[in-house]
Amino acid sequence: MYLLTSQFCEMKIVSNMDTIAWLFVTIAILGSWLNSTKKLEASYWCWMVSNIGLFVYNLFLIGSFSQATLFAIYLANTLYGLSNYSPKIANAKEKLFEKINQLLNGSEK
Repeated sequence: MYLLTSQFCEMKIVSNMDTIAWLFVTIAILGSWLNSTKKLEASYWCWMVSNIGLFVYNLFLIGSFSQATLFAIYLANTLYGLSNYSPKIANAKEKLFEKINQLLNGSEK
């Protein structure tokens, strides 16, 4: 009886973990759909959330280091893409580079 209960509890935990993974997979698919409809900034935010979630899931919950590495690389690509496609971030990045240029050239406004 204890063995059956123990196995049932383990199956329930695995089921909950699968639900978490499927939630992040669904968010990633939503990001792909948003990207195909040219809603670039929203797609990158979805991918960022899903990549962080799947990184944590793979590294800490199931111990798959290769998958965790893959999602860490996907996250880095997402951050790079977001910084290039988001007008707000691109504008802030441009202002930062201008300020650095001014400081390096010794001219401040």
